[in-house]
Amino acid sequence: MIRHLTHPADERGAIIVVFAVFAPVAIILAVLAIDSGNWFVHSRHLQLEADAGTLAAATAFQACFTSPEAANSSIRAAAEQYSGFSGSPLYNQQNSGPGAPAVHELINSKTFYNRPSPVDGTAVEKPP
Repeated sequence: MIRHLTHPADERGAIIVVFAVFAPVAIILAVLAIDSGNWFVHSRHLQLEADAGTLAAATAFQACFTSPEAANSSIRAAAEQYSGFSGSPLYNQQNSGPGAPAVHELINSKTFYNRPSPVDGTAVEKPP
């Protein structure tokens, strides 16, 4: 029996090599797509919390003309309720518990959390 040797230009089995090269690339791209979608959802959720707190506190601005001190405390209380850190009742409580993201609440702060600079000279820490 005569056995024929395969020709060097024969491409049988080449798909295995292509798959072995492409599979890790496809997995990395899928992981990147899933993670970036997750980052986007969390970013939108944090912005939604900030907007909800701002809109809830906006209703208390009407009292600024009659009683500024009472208005300031009610504005702060409304903003704290929607931040999910303090206040009663609490809204947006996903920021508490184990595995929660490191989110910090600052109201009318001249600096970022745990940073001495840069200082925002336009911010008023204690409203009039």
